[in-house]
Amino acid sequence: MIPARIAGSGAGRVTIASLPAAVQMASVTYHGDVWDFPQAFTALFTWMQANHFEVAGPYRELHLYGRENDLQRWDQLVLELQLPVMVAPDEKPVPTP
Repeated sequence: MIPARIAGSGAGRVTIASLPAAVQMASVTYHGDVWDFPQAFTALFTWMQANHFEVAGPYRELHLYGRENDLQRWDQLVLELQLPVMVAPDEKPVPTP
């Protein structure tokens, strides 16, 4: 963990916490319109089902770039979704190239 100090307008409203470790993580990076990012969830779950994985914890959403507050340009979101996964019971993962 890296210690951090919070100053300025966020002081008192921001909490720093450690996320639980994940043995395996499936992730997808989405580039595009803020309104279409649910397609990234669809792609992630489609891949998981095809490769015999299931959810093993809460998802993580990393906003790598975005102008969510810019009401003129909502088409440049870069978002990474991460989901802890495990092999589904009685399944063996399909190797990916």
